[in-house]
Amino acid sequence: MKTLDVFKYVKPYIDKYGSTQTKDGILAQAYDDLILDIGKVDFDILEVASDWPDLFIPKIISKLNEKPVVIYCYAPLEICLERNRKREYPVPEPVLYSQAKYNKDSFLQLANDLKVKLLIFDTTGNLLSSYQKFKSAI
Repeated sequence: MKTLDVFKYVKPYIDKYGSTQTKDGILAQAYDDLILDIGKVDFDILEVASDWPDLFIPKIISKLNEKPVVIYCYAPLEICLERNRKREYPVPEPVLYSQAKYNKDSFLQLANDLKVKLLIFDTTGNLLSSYQKFKSAI
């Protein structure tokens, strides 16, 4: 399976401007770049963050030829913060707090509004185990 990760589009902006992420800033521009490319890139999985999914996911879906399956991966904020601190490119913690506002109910509503299937995975525990469950589901 081929994955297209939004980070491919975000990283050049982070390298140039730092990690300021706002709806009208670098993140929005990175998503605009991704949306322009979406019909030109071959992928099976599109990996995006939960930054304003109500804004970006409908735009992405509108550019696809088929209805996708939306996958929501859940972990408590405390675990996300801990994992983030170990990343090569940590996300600013205020962004994680903002992303945490988009919970399971938010994604259920979004999937219902967009008429797409939603898979929910709890990634609280071992990530390899979560990945194996994910892979067997798709």
